[in-house]
Amino acid sequence: MKHIYLIIFLFFFSIGHGQSNYPGNGNGGFGDVIGSSNLNINDDGTTITFTLTKGIGDFNDALVLYFDTGIPGRSVIDGTVNDQADPLRKAISNQDLNNSTLITFPPGFEASHAIGIEVGFAGLWSIPPTGTINDNGLGFIDSANSDLSAANQAIFSFSIDWSELGLTSSSSFDFVGIYLNPGNAFTSDEAYGDGIPPGNPGGGAITYTAGRTYSNTLGLNEQGLNDYKVVYSNDQLIINNLNGNFDLRIYDMLGKAILSLEDEMITPNYSRPLNLEKGQVYILQIQNDAFRKTLKLLSY
Repeated sequence: MKHIYLIIFLFFFSIGHGQSNYPGNGNGGFGDVIGSSNLNINDDGTTITFTLTKGIGDFNDALVLYFDTGIPGRSVIDGTVNDQADPLRKAISNQDLNNSTLITFPPGFEASHAIGIEVGFAGLWSIPPTGTINDNGLGFIDSANSDLSAANQAIFSFSIDWSELGLTSSSSFDFVGIYLNPGNAFTSDEAYGDGIPPGNPGGGAITYTAGRTYSNTLGLNEQGLNDYKVVYSNDQLIINNLNGNFDLRIYDMLGKAILSLEDEMITPNYSRPLNLEKGQVYILQIQNDAFRKTLKLLSY
């Protein structure tokens, strides 16, 4: 057994910084631009790079990625978010005189930042957590360094720094995405995340049931604050030396939620029966108001 743990440790050490692939949701209401796409996210410890391989449709509209970074944000994008100062601000707000889409994020998801991408430009904005947001009320942070120069470009990349999200490379973030017309905020059914059925909602409401998670945090048995220790073995999730109430979430490597527990009581010798597919890597997120940590688990 000691040899097994050594092999697992070296495996996680060797992968270095994170890299994950996220497929679109399979819908094709705007010609299959995002529906069958693949979004690869990787980082070098400083910069997060997103590489998008689009579907068969041309990128004639805009993609918005909303990020939950763990700070207070918004659980919905509604009429109080109404920045229409330029097309990408309008896309993030999802507001227009003709279309006004109510976006409800997954349970526990609070959008604090957003990237907007269209041909020729991509940017990162902060989203104030409260109050009414009017023109230029979204906080522009920086360009997202997009190389998307033509609508028919099959693969393009854009990037931001961890620090621009207020995070470090040992952190994690959740995200969802939506593809829409930035001129009139008419929303497609093509997205990253779960819950949007086939059929363009246009100006109607959409509700996400699950988002996606990116993390490059290493370690099967990672020790840190309070010397806690986490392991998955013999169909049991075991957490030692951590005490209090925490939210627990487990995702597969595509970012799909496998388990979500709110306000779970963790004692120093906590264990919970859990049936994970053997030989797979999963992401475990543990957090409360004072603590947030994301680990990778190998089931065996």
